[in-house]
Amino acid sequence: MSPLVSVPNCPKCTSEYTYGDGSLLICPECGHEWTLDLHIKIKPPLSLLSHLSTKIINKY
Repeated sequence: MSPLVSVPNCPKCTSEYTYGDGSLLICPECGHEWTLDLHIKIKPPLSLLSHLSTKIINKY
């Protein structure tokens, strides 16, 4: 039995009903298709965002 894999929400319409098809992720609500690599580039890790926001706040 393989573990369940979490599929991210659609980056275009934020629908939670996305699914994977081969190397693509697909949103049935808006028809947007993307790869997981693209999703990672769009949404950087929270730790990076926290680090960057701290640097910006401390600069001003």
